[in-house]
Amino acid sequence: MNKKGVLGLDTVKGFMLILLVVGLIGFLTVIILSNLNTTTDTILTTQTGGVANESLTSVDAAGENLAVRSFSDYRNLACVVSACINDTAEVVIPITNYSTSYNGCHVSWAGSIDDTNNFNSTNWNCTYTYTYVNPEASEVYGNITEGTTKFFSNATTWFTLLTVVIIILIIAVVIYAVNKFSGWRGTETL
Repeated sequence: MNKKGVLGLDTVKGFMLILLVVGLIGFLTVIILSNLNTTTDTILTTQTGGVANESLTSVDAAGENLAVRSFSDYRNLACVVSACINDTAEVVIPITNYSTSYNGCHVSWAGSIDDTNNFNSTNWNCTYTYTYVNPEASEVYGNITEGTTKFFSNATTWFTLLTVVIIILIIAVVIYAVNKFSGWRGTETL
């Protein structure tokens, strides 16, 4: 009997093994990438805040740090001063009379030498907003915990995929066992 074009058990066994390996790699890739995506999004969350009328004492050309600058664990801290008021006279200080540095979180006197409004070396109240990237290691720990939690909340999907891969593995093992115990080597003819 001519068996050209007929698949033997050896071919099916090899195909099932390849299918099993591809399925396992795909399954693991989906799990890893979905959990990493969630973790990265959470780690890089930008936080914002604002402070109204923060008191600065005796602001001069050397300047003074805004209170938020003392939080050394804030990564990529940036401040935007929206207004400064002279605390004594309660007069808005024009933006041309002060400057900011250190990403806007340091305010210094930058007015004219004659200082006709007496803003130099006086107490100021500044209003500003700030942004920073959440830096805490506890966030990374929280992300790992959250990733694990989300994995098990999607367990139905993952275990369904895993079940399909296991079924393919069982079929491959059965084909291998039948092939081995039958003594058939794929070269016999009927």
